[in-house]
Amino acid sequence: MKKTFLKFKELSNSQNKIGKGKDTSINTAAELRSYVEKLKITHEKQKYSREDLRSDVDKITRNIRKGKYKVSEQDQKELDNCIKGYEVAYTNYKFAKRSWRDSSSLKKSLDDATQNYLHYLLEKIDSASLQITTIEINAEDVTKQKNPENTDNLELDDKTKLEILKDADAGEKIVPGGGSVGSNNPNQDAFFVDKAKESYAVFDGVGGASYGDIASATARDVIQSQLADFPDNINDAKREMRRILLDAHKAIDQLKLEGAQATTASVVKILKDRIGVIGNMGDSRVYVLRKGSNVLEHLTLDNARGSHFLKSNPAYPHMQTSWDTQKRIANLDSFEKNVPRDLRYPITIRAYVDNALGGKPDEGKKPDPAIYINQFQPGDRLVLSSDGIHDNLTDKQIAECLLKNPSNDQKAADDMIEAATQVMNQYDKQKGKWQRSKKDDRTAVVVEIE
Repeated sequence: MKKTFLKFKELSNSQNKIGKGKDTSINTAAELRSYVEKLKITHEKQKYSREDLRSDVDKITRNIRKGKYKVSEQDQKELDNCIKGYEVAYTNYKFAKRSWRDSSSLKKSLDDATQNYLHYLLEKIDSASLQITTIEINAEDVTKQKNPENTDNLELDDKTKLEILKDADAGEKIVPGGGSVGSNNPNQDAFFVDKAKESYAVFDGVGGASYGDIASATARDVIQSQLADFPDNINDAKREMRRILLDAHKAIDQLKLEGAQATTASVVKILKDRIGVIGNMGDSRVYVLRKGSNVLEHLTLDNARGSHFLKSNPAYPHMQTSWDTQKRIANLDSFEKNVPRDLRYPITIRAYVDNALGGKPDEGKKPDPAIYINQFQPGDRLVLSSDGIHDNLTDKQIAECLLKNPSNDQKAADDMIEAATQVMNQYDKQKGKWQRSKKDDRTAVVVEIE
């Protein structure tokens, strides 16, 4: 029998930031108390920045929300208030800091909320009100976890075990067929690969805004849970995809976190006869490299609103111009010279997202998913990516990662992330938007149609 415990980053004496040490397991209330106590003392002595401290505090919050740390029912409401108070205070502080406003009073509010939250945790640990969930997992469970198609008939307890195993071993967000590497702290991208249910998605917290990581993770959880049973009728499937995306929007909105927490979404569901239903919001993308081709096809249009497609066909001139612009920018090797005049303005606004899940839509605009239908064939390869991939790489470079790895989706995704990272590391602050290099989280999913 093997015990799987929740992992945290240890406070390191050798480095000057929280969360930069080695992994250590927390498997008892005493160890959790020691960890929280270190955070509290660190905060009181102001040895680290509020931003550094937040990433470690947020790890505790996530585990509370997932039910891995549990309190009694009578304490849950007060704990929720502590969490919300901390999150609201942090968001207000960050917004003031980003807009160069005086944040001194907000610093005090954040410090008070942080101490209140950590003190409450210590109090509940000492009173044995807060408990850690640990679950025994055997080798058979591990085998089932590695073969998702075998999990449909598992009992709820077994599914819970597997979820904890998956979370404990998630590490760098690598699963078969996909991967994600962060530049932000925390990484604000999320994704899932569910080959058993032929469902795939990528999410990207918008603009590095506060709680973008929570928005993308919430969208991932809501959408993945609803893609199992899907109608095969195309019109019904389009309506269902739209409904699911809007459900995710409502779930993010109901978190009631202050600020502009929002996320893009690129979601693919494969129906019978290899018909793909794609739901898209924002500037994450879906591509396909057809079997026998070396040319990458764009299957989604950045920031397209579903209502546009209801009124017209993408082949119509006013839509076709947008598709052509996106593809031409995607194939420019450089933005530094010889940029066609009609692409200069689109390049300057390429990072702007005006159609996302969550957040505060522009006045008069509501979330409006764009839904696409595509026919695939065996051997076609889908690519889902956040803009940290496709803003750093050209279509040709993405296609090369696929062609170099004709039967290895994971290696193709890893190569995309590595290639995008190499371009990103060439970023020159002085050049601003006039360079392909862009600092961002990088997520890629590659799936071969069977």
